[in-house]
Amino acid sequence: MPDIRRDELFRSAVTPGSFRFDAEVASSFDDMARRSIPLYRDTHAAFSVLIRNAPEGAVHDLGCSTGSLLVQIDLDAPERRLVGHDPSLAMLDIAAGRLPGAEWRHNDAENAKLDGAAVVVLGWTLQFTPPERRLELLRRIRAALPPGGLLLIAEKTEPEAAFAEFAMAAHDAYRLDNGYTPEQLVHKRAALDGVLRPWPAAQTEAVLRQAEFRHCQEILRWHAFVTWVCLA
Repeated sequence: MPDIRRDELFRSAVTPGSFRFDAEVASSFDDMARRSIPLYRDTHAAFSVLIRNAPEGAVHDLGCSTGSLLVQIDLDAPERRLVGHDPSLAMLDIAAGRLPGAEWRHNDAENAKLDGAAVVVLGWTLQFTPPERRLELLRRIRAALPPGGLLLIAEKTEPEAAFAEFAMAAHDAYRLDNGYTPEQLVHKRAALDGVLRPWPAAQTEAVLRQAEFRHCQEILRWHAFVTWVCLA
């Protein structure tokens, strides 16, 4: 299994919109996520607890990256069938080395087969899905879930205009406190331009209603970072 190293990427200027989940990103992804996404571990812990009380069936993690969530779920609910989906082979290589007993599938969220699903996870995945195709994806997830099934979703959202500067400053401070340099923040923001396309939280909630989830509850928030649980 490839080593997980400290995230030292984006120290030099990059081409705008060039961010990819390639082998270089995969090798330091766990450190990147922990130091860049507020409540990253708390979100995984909350998801794992919720899954214990979900209907019987498989957990499908769409955009599973290095498999850290499914590793935690396997500890908390070892009876669950776990299926991780990711378009990055480098991510899946790390995930499969960590949890050989899970199923690892090389596909993006839109092309995932959700066989036997009781829970579907979109952990910071919808924001990388083309906006015009998000409703279709959510409708397909809803159709695959049984009554009482769960969609667990975490997103970086677009803050309201009045709070946008404040939210950006708070996130920058979080990352600087975790050891990133100001130059890394500028370069990574450029790399993600047009790749990560967040919606306002209210827009995401409206589309979840359009997809006919019975109820969606916000369970965690850190400024623009929001987590929901939705009932099928």
